[in-house]
Order: sequence, then structure tokens, then C-alpha cells
Amino acid sequence: QIGNKTAKIDGKETILSVPPQIIAGNTMVPLRFIGEAFGCKVDWNGSEKKITITRGSFEMMLWLGKTTAKVNGQDKVMKVPPASINGSTLVPLRFIAEAFGANVNFDSKTQGITINWTPNN
Repeated sequence: QIGNKTAKIDGKETILSVPPQIIAGNTMVPLRFIGEAFGCKVDWNGSEKKITITRGSFEMMLWLGKTTAKVNGQDKVMKVPPASINGSTLVPLRFIAEAFGANVNFDSKTQGITINWTPNN
């Protein structure tokens, strides 16, 4: 939920480093949270400002401040780039989730976000 530091994964509550927020019309969430929710390994290369997210044969590379990402070797464009906010890296939720084949639903009334996903590996 936008502005709420508490999130649930399969009914289990977790506390986020910073709450989800809307930037330029896009919901941004802490990278570690979304990466770990999908069971991924998340690596950071500070000199390149590069984030690498892997799960099995899946690989996504993102760069702070850049709207181009690589998903399994193919360039993909995000509406907003990853950003560092209050010491946490925030990424566009829908872009990350849909790259994994998940469905994302946003309830404008509650500002709640639901992600439905079944892992394929």
C-alpha cells in the first residue's frame, strides 16, 4: 500500500525500509523487498550503479537513473528509472513484476497493490 511500510507476502507481514511511493505516476518499491519476494538474488555494483537481479536462468540488469534495463539480454525501457531514496534503492514495481510474468493490480481507492504470480522455475 502506498505510504505504508508494512507489506504482506503470502499473508506474512514484512517491514519495508521505505514505504512504496508514487513517482511520476509509477509505484516505486524497495528493490530488496521486490527481489526477495520473487525469490531472487540481488547484487549491487556501486561503481557502475548497476543492480543485477537473478532467479534461475532469469537475469535483469538495471542502473540507477537510467530508464533502459536488460531483461534476459534484451533492452527494455521503463517509464521511470530506479532511484536512491533515503538510503534505499526504489524500482518500478509493475516493470519488475511483469518481467517475471506476474499480474499487478492497483486499487485506487485504498492505494493497495496486489501481485499475483506463480513461479515457473
